[in-house]
Amino acid sequence: MKSEQLILITGVERSGSTLISRVLQMCGANAGQTNKMCENTFLRSLSLNIIQPLILACEMPDYLDLKEITNWKELVETELGKQETPFMYKDSQITQLWTLWHEAYKDAKWIIVRRRTGDILNSLHETAYMTRFKIIANQMQIGALNEKEGWLWWVHEYERHFVDMIEAGVNHKIVWAERMRDGDFDQMKEVVDWCGLSWNEEVEDVMKTLLKSKK
Repeated sequence: MKSEQLILITGVERSGSTLISRVLQMCGANAGQTNKMCENTFLRSLSLNIIQPLILACEMPDYLDLKEITNWKELVETELGKQETPFMYKDSQITQLWTLWHEAYKDAKWIIVRRRTGDILNSLHETAYMTRFKIIANQMQIGALNEKEGWLWWVHEYERHFVDMIEAGVNHKIVWAERMRDGDFDQMKEVVDWCGLSWNEEVEDVMKTLLKSKK
């Protein structure tokens, strides 16, 4: 697969990256076999296998630890080699492993999905399966006094990674998914065109319905 045919979608959990993935799929992007969060199941499992041995409870992998992983592209190509292009992979963990992805696919197109911090914090707190900082030991590990402080630390860690990615020159677009709630699809149309896809007019009705249901 040519690197410019790879689309990587990432963002803090609960930022709207799943919505962006659905838009791109409706516009012609291929994601392979996915779970309910629109994550390619093979690549998601591969990411977990890399991350889990490198973290302690709630922390993200250290960039220096990732330098020891020299066969990342070979592992990824096991899946990508079977797929039609353009291929997209959405996963928040791409941010944690961004150095591996950027080294392997220099020309990949990155979509960084953003959302207002307060809205992310509220969503993380209200989402039952987001339990990382409901655990007191994880709060203590990073010096947080409560769950909200823990999640705020987590969001800031992602933001720090975003800055590092952009300064390293990843080929990227920043997208604010919630703009679609108010009927503003201009930014999303620009991203779809940038990815070499064709805008599907059905997206507007589908996204408006989904976003209204999440208010």
